[in-house]
Amino acid sequence: GLNMLGRAKKVSISKENTTIVDGAGKKAEIQGRVAQIKQQIEETTSDYDKEKLQERLAKLAGGVAVIRVG
Repeated sequence: GLNMLGRAKKVSISKENTTIVDGAGKKAEIQGRVAQIKQQIEETTSDYDKEKLQERLAKLAGGVAVIRVG
């Protein structure tokens, strides 16, 4: 699942931001998530959802992710 995409050397959390430093994950699992997001992009009819999924895909493929909790 998504809870096992990798590890990090350091995580800093504030009210507004979470920063993950020196992240490392299993490439195959990350690629699986990328494939899942691509499938969601193909299936959605919402332009808004498509744009947000494309942003998420670009960040994940580039090694950057935004994580929102709560």
